[in-house]
Formats: sequence, structure tokens, C-alpha cells
Amino acid sequence: MAVQKFDMSKLAEVNPTILASFQQELARVCEDIRFRPGERKVRKVALVMNVTPDADEEGGSSTVLVSFEISSNLPKKRTRDYSMEVQGADKLVFNPASPESIRQGTLDEVSDAKPYPDEE
Repeated sequence: MAVQKFDMSKLAEVNPTILASFQQELARVCEDIRFRPGERKVRKVALVMNVTPDADEEGGSSTVLVSFEISSNLPKKRTRDYSMEVQGADKLVFNPASPESIRQGTLDEVSDAKPYPDEE
């Protein structure tokens, strides 16, 4: 087969896995949007074509080396804030019954309490 002019429609002929990789990254972005629809930051899918001159011994070049990079960029995943307390030099403690407030008491902590203070 004779040489052909390269354009984006010929990408799959150069390497069929390039399009598959692009689809994989696009699917990753779509999944993130479905999982976190409230995250308003931009998601990106990029196809970069790197073209490097392939110089001969005299320093001239009529050929190039071409490579492709496919990548995606998603916003960082972040949880809500959890209340914890520092104890000692190397320990954080939290309240699993109330992750929003380390000091929130629970009914199971009140074992000897009377239902009404006036009762004896």
C-alpha cells in the first residue's frame, strides 16, 4: 500500500488501541460524573500527539517520530469533615456514633442515669 496523508480519520490505522484507550478514559470521566454529579469542576480527556524530528547524520530531517498520549483529569475526591480529637503524641480518636462531633454523647454511655432526677 502506498503512503497516505495522516489526519485524525487515519488514527485507528496507525494504532487501533489509541481509540480504545481514548474511549476508556472517556468512560472514566462519564463514570465520575454519574458518581459525583454535584462536583462542578471540569473533567478533561486529552489526546496529545508528540512529533519529534528524526535527524540524520548531517542534521537534516525529513522524517519524524510520532507518539500519542491519552489521559484524563478528574477533580480530587474529598470526603466531608469528621470531628476527631488528639490524644497523646500520636493518636487521633473519633466517635463512630457521631462522626460530626467527637463530644456528642450517646445513650449507651448513660448506664446509671435515672429517667427523672427527682426519683430515688
